[in-house]
Amino acid sequence: MNIVAVIGNGASIPYNPRLALTPLTQEILSRFASQRIQAGDVQRTLSSLARAASPTGVGEDLSFEGLMGPIERIAQGLEAIRELARFVPEGENQRKRLKKVATFGRTLTRRAVGTTLQLVTELSSHEGEDAWDRGSALITSLADMTKPDGVLRVFSLNYDNLGDSALLRYEETHQGTGLSDMAWGGGGSRIQVFSDETRADFSAHPLRQDEEYLSPSNNHHLVLYHLHGSISWVRDGAGTSWKLSSTNRLRTDQLWSAYAKGETQIEPVVVLADQKAPRIARDPFEWAYRRLTRAVAKMDPDLIVIAGYGFGDDPLNRVLADALPDSTCPVVIITQTDDELRFMRRTLRTLPFSGAATRASVQNRTLVLGDGLPGAMSRSEWEHL
Repeated sequence: MNIVAVIGNGASIPYNPRLALTPLTQEILSRFASQRIQAGDVQRTLSSLARAASPTGVGEDLSFEGLMGPIERIAQGLEAIRELARFVPEGENQRKRLKKVATFGRTLTRRAVGTTLQLVTELSSHEGEDAWDRGSALITSLADMTKPDGVLRVFSLNYDNLGDSALLRYEETHQGTGLSDMAWGGGGSRIQVFSDETRADFSAHPLRQDEEYLSPSNNHHLVLYHLHGSISWVRDGAGTSWKLSSTNRLRTDQLWSAYAKGETQIEPVVVLADQKAPRIARDPFEWAYRRLTRAVAKMDPDLIVIAGYGFGDDPLNRVLADALPDSTCPVVIITQTDDELRFMRRTLRTLPFSGAATRASVQNRTLVLGDGLPGAMSRSEWEHL
């Protein structure tokens, strides 16, 4: 059996409820604030910035992506204004001042991104075996379904490495199973990530630029893609993207706290803003999205599972709307809802299908399990897939 799974933040919450969007955003705001400023003040200020920077307006409740995204856009705008100053009479006199403001904008962006990634890094570890069992239940169940000779392709929207860990542990405990991801497995290197070169370097592997790798020596394959990057992905000064080999080392050295303070030589490789479309048009994200389209539309899967995703990501919604009509297999959506039929109809209306007939054909083979995770694993419908 071949399965394609798209998993979002809801798949990480069973491991640690603090990874849910609301508590995660509040904790980010608390850390983003200085000791003299309350998190509420930071949220009000960022909300004002988000509304001023948005051409279409935003709602009252903003996630960290909606709050932090405008910082990056305005920092880029300040850089452009600095360049434009030389075309304005007496503008050269302002360029030095604008350069300082643009530098501040980049510093603010780095602090926002670093704070977020450091918190995700901390929350995705040391929660105990019970939490691990809850958090890994979905991937374990899907991997079991694909035995003995199928392929499970997991497309994760999450920055944490919980999916990585679940798949790695499954591979280690199931003989004949092979795991691959977006990093090139052979020929790892040592890279310097800290500005202080007296600190030890990191073992890392470059991200792939070729087709996915399935080992001929394994009959059962697990493949993982991070659609929006990972806490373990970094880009060096030469523009090469790497996956750091040790998540534990990343935690103990507090890499992302150091990045937030401007103490690293690397940049994160993540899509961490409300303007995703420009980012996913570039590799490694475009590489991963292209393979999601192929996996759903061209590789004839036996089952498609979408779990823990709120269907609020426009680029992903467009990919799903384009690819799902070309598949013929059942589609299972796992979410938290009391009205499964209403959720399915409302959700499918948000996807930009080519027409009502196309939407209806997808709906006819779609099943919603509203028990959330890991509750959906106990449903008889799941057990009979």
